[in-house]
Parts: sequence; structure tokens; C-alpha cells
Amino acid sequence: MILNSLGLLRKPLASIALLAAAVSTTAPAISGEKDLVSLANPVQGTDSSPGFSHGNTYPAIALPFPMNTWAPYTEPQQNSFYYQYRHHQIRGIRQTHQPSAWIPEYGSFALMPVSGKLVVHENDRVSTFSHAEEIAQPSYYKVRLDTWEATAEVTPTERAARFRKGDVTDPFCFNFTTLQTIKIY
Repeated sequence: MILNSLGLLRKPLASIALLAAAVSTTAPAISGEKDLVSLANPVQGTDSSPGFSHGNTYPAIALPFPMNTWAPYTEPQQNSFYYQYRHHQIRGIRQTHQPSAWIPEYGSFALMPVSGKLVVHENDRVSTFSHAEEIAQPSYYKVRLDTWEATAEVTPTERAARFRKGDVTDPFCFNFTTLQTIKIY
């Protein structure tokens, strides 16, 4: 044992001093300094193009080691690089099992709050948005949907996610890759 080899077990005062020094080096992390998760930026690396990679990532909103991941998407659903930061239109928030942009998607579906007439196809329900009104954190995503005059929010849970549709009284639209739809009240 390290403490015994240093003779510190026989010297309680030295042991206490060593322990105090170790605790004092970790105290800033415990005492209220900025949470390290808040430093993560899920949209970093999402501005890639076919000609040049800036990361080829998507903004994953998930817990660590997730069963599934939630992410906004700006590109057609079949595009594996489905969130492009430079685009200012959003097609929905999708549930995905895609661990990487280089691995094909399976079993995904998308949610999108709409108002008025129910629209199902992703091209018809597209909404413009501003990155100034978008909050992307590893455990929370919020965006103001200009076209639908709505706010969409998602927070991941252990096996799914919790959604809030803000100021829209109309239902979310579930869009499965097979184009089936259901209304959620």
C-alpha cells in the first residue's frame, strides 16, 4: 500500500495533511465552478459540405450511453448528414439510432409541432428558424419555429424523451420513415 510504504499510516498527522491536499485540489470542481457539460456544444462540427468536412456530426441531444438520440434536422430525412448549421430551416426533431453519419439510419421517426392544418410530409412542414433563437445543449434542445409560430423543446430521458411544444395548441406530428402519421393530443 502506498501510504504504508511512505510510512504515513504510522504518522496520522501526515496522512491527514495528504488527504487535505488531495481534497483541496478537487474542491473547485465541487464548489460551484461551471459545469463541464455546459461547455459542450452539440452543433459544433455540423457545418460540413460534400466538398469539405467540418466534423460530419449531428447535434445529439441525449444522456450518456443512450438507447436512442434526439436531434433536429435541416436536411431531408434520408440524408445521413441531416443537420447543416448554415441552413435556416428545420424539418423536425428526429429520434435516431444512428451512431455516426457514416452508418445508415434505421428505425427513425421525427416530431414537429405545427399549427392549423396538420401537415405530415417533411417538405410541407419545414419551418424557418434563427440560430439566435436556438438553444442546443447535450441534455436540452429548444428552437423557435417561425413558420408555425411555435417553440419546440426536447429533453432526453433514460429510454425516450420529454417534449414540450410551447405556445401551440395543435398536436405534434409524428412522421415515420414509412410516412405513417398519428396525432398526439
